[in-house]
Amino acid sequence: MSRACPAPRKSAAILSIGAVSSVTYALFRLFSEKWLTAKFNERLEAYKHQQQKELEELRFKISGLLDRTTKLHQREFEVLPEAWAKLVIAHAKVQGLVSAFQEHPDLDRMTPKQLEEFIQNSQLKQWQKDELRSADGNTNKRRLCSAKNQRGKRNPQVGLPTVENRPHISLD
Repeated sequence: MSRACPAPRKSAAILSIGAVSSVTYALFRLFSEKWLTAKFNERLEAYKHQQQKELEELRFKISGLLDRTTKLHQREFEVLPEAWAKLVIAHAKVQGLVSAFQEHPDLDRMTPKQLEEFIQNSQLKQWQKDELRSADGNTNKRRLCSAKNQRGKRNPQVGLPTVENRPHISLD
């Protein structure tokens, strides 16, 4: 009988070792799962913080660039009218300088045949040609001839820059 007794002790010992192992495994699993979750959350928060920091830096850079662009546009609005006014003045001065060098044919020295050929070959309108034929004196002929020369080549009055027709920038 003494032999029958040790078997239940062995099985009880195995059972108690198994129970202790199961409890140890359950506790290990529970604590390791909590530890892993805590570490994961800690790293996730650090990553989110880093991303948020980078996002704020990018927002700051974009804001700085937009401010710079806005300042450049504001400066453009201030400088453009001033530049246009200077262009108008320069255009007027150059036109005054160049007008002294313009040549006009001397219609008073032309024979009637030369005058008629000149009138026929000109780019004047018919009413201007008739007026030139009937004009007497140097002043009228020169004025009509000057109009022909300017219109035949390029009329400087078209597109003449003035302060009134400066570039208009709408803020709408």
